[in-house]
Amino acid sequence: MMHGPRLILLSGVLASTGAYTYEPPGRDPVSIDNVRNSEEAVRLTADNFDDAVDGKLVFVKMYSPYCPHCREMAGAWNDLARHYAGRDDVLIGSVDCTDSPGGKRLCGRHRVMGLPHVLYGDGNHGGIFLEEYGGDKDFGSLRSWADEKLVPTCNPGRLDACTDEERVLVETFVAMSRSELAAAARALEGEEEDARGRFDESHRAMQRDHDAGLTEKEIKIAKAERSIRLIREVMAA
Repeated sequence: MMHGPRLILLSGVLASTGAYTYEPPGRDPVSIDNVRNSEEAVRLTADNFDDAVDGKLVFVKMYSPYCPHCREMAGAWNDLARHYAGRDDVLIGSVDCTDSPGGKRLCGRHRVMGLPHVLYGDGNHGGIFLEEYGGDKDFGSLRSWADEKLVPTCNPGRLDACTDEERVLVETFVAMSRSELAAAARALEGEEEDARGRFDESHRAMQRDHDAGLTEKEIKIAKAERSIRLIREVMAA
C-alpha cells in the first residue's frame, strides 16, 4: 500500500536535485558542460575568431563535446595548449561546433564535415591561409607537427617572412586585377600540367628502355648458359 507514495516522493526528490536525466551517461547537460569547461585552449567563435588569430601562427581544433573521437584527443590538445602557453606568436584554439550560434557559424564558415577537424597555419586575413591537419592526434605527434609547421611563411599578410624574390612576386600579384590574377593562375596551371605530362612521358620512355634492356639481358644470359652447357658436354665426351 505504501509503494505508490514512496515512488512519487523519490521521483520528486530526484527532479528537485537535478540528479535525474533522460540523457544517457556522458551526454547529459552536466557532462557536456564539463567537457566544454575542461578545454584549456583559447575558445573561439565566429565573434572573436578574426581578432584572436590575426598575426598569429594557429593550430585550431573544431570539435563536439558529444563526439567520442574528440574526447579521445582532448587530453593531448590540453597538453599542447599548455606547451605553447608562453608563446605570444602561437595560438592553440578550440571551437565547439555545437555551440550556437558562434561555434556553429565558424565551423560552417570553414566547411567542417567531420569531427574532430584540425586546422593549422597563418592566422592573417581571417585564417584564409589555414590548412587541414591529417596526422595522428596524440600529444607527441601534434607537438612535432606544430614545432615544424607553425613558423612564419611568406604570404600577403606576412611580407616580413618573404625573401626579396618572394616579396617582389607578392607585390606584383597584389598590383594585378582579379581578372589578371585568374589568367595568371590558369597559365601557371597549364605549365604545371605540361611539366607533369613531360615527366610522365619521360618515365614511360625510361620504362620502355628498361624493359628492352631487361629482355636483351635475359636473351644473352640464356645463350651463354646454353653454350656453356654444350662446352661442358663436349669436354665430358
